Amino acid sequence: MRGRGLVFIKQVWVNLKLHFRDRMAVFWEFVFPLVLMFLFVLALGGEQGGVSLKVGLVDLDGSELSKALVAAFRETPVLQLEEGAEESLRAELEAGRLDGLVIIPQGLQASLGRGGSRIKLLLYGGMNPQFKGLIPAVVQQLLVEFNERIQPAPLGLVQETVAPSAKPTEEISYVDFALPSYLAMAVLATALLSGAIDLAFERKWKLLKLLGTMPLHPVTFFSARTVQQFIVTVLQGIVVVGLAITLLGAKLQGGYLALALLFTVGSLSFILMGFAIAAFSKTHEAAIGLAQIFYMPMVLLSGAFFPPGLMPAWLQPIMRVLPLRFFLDGFREITIRGAGLAEIGPNLGVLAGWGLICLLITFRFFKWATEA
Repeated sequence: MRGRGLVFIKQVWVNLKLHFRDRMAVFWEFVFPLVLMFLFVLALGGEQGGVSLKVGLVDLDGSELSKALVAAFRETPVLQLEEGAEESLRAELEAGRLDGLVIIPQGLQASLGRGGSRIKLLLYGGMNPQFKGLIPAVVQQLLVEFNERIQPAPLGLVQETVAPSAKPTEEISYVDFALPSYLAMAVLATALLSGAIDLAFERKWKLLKLLGTMPLHPVTFFSARTVQQFIVTVLQGIVVVGLAITLLGAKLQGGYLALALLFTVGSLSFILMGFAIAAFSKTHEAAIGLAQIFYMPMVLLSGAFFPPGLMPAWLQPIMRVLPLRFFLDGFREITIRGAGLAEIGPNLGVLAGWGLICLLITFRFFKWATEA
């Protein structure tokens, strides 16, 4: 047992040294995400900083359904609600004192059974155009969660823009909303892309075949490789989040314990996904292609840079099962809405489930060398 432990520690240490000797890998894992984040903050943040989510709320229905929906809006800390009459709140919106106005129409509950229920969201036209997707994203996510309780006839969203004029914005910065995206992109690239491609590369050049001739159990090998990659992702998280807080003023509203647990489960899940791709692929080229097939759709369809609600309806079922979606949603629930462990429990469960499936695939298909 002691000998196996020493082998494990040596494997982790050797893997870390080899990893950090690759300067290009270090650049893409640590420098590129920071450069990308700083460029977007400079381009989109402007001198005015962040986005104010000051939203009016009008309930014209007064039904039990609309009251429950109003309660859901009140429980969303990221929205600064102002409730009142439609006419006065429209005037506030047009004057630039509100960024958005949610109108719950009359007859909402009555029309629910007919599948035609829609609430209306009016956006202030003078908001920084790069941030106009933020309020719809928050409202859409609220509706997704609310709809889970009223299936099978979900509420929809109709969006309009009014009063195009200039208005400073504040309080919730661009980096607060976008930080999870840059962190997830960096961690996913390291865990999935590097993990899959490096492992397939080592098998192609018969390095794994050499290791297979030694008294090295596959469990020890993969455990050491998992720990090595997890250490790299932790360092990435410290660098990206730390610099975003110290230099860009990012704010984390939730608890660090929930954030650390989500990051751990998500990172391990992505690492195991990379192993599964490498084990399943018969060639190095196949591993590269398969890793890209998984990486790009997850980045594009998981809400990293585009609100999921803006995607076509036929893509929604695919988006709901992508592990990166649950990582991003959980991260934003914690950092923006101040959610705790109970609120992100489903996210942790889905990520852990993906990790378990990938682990089973890895040990089912892994071979030290390619078949002749």
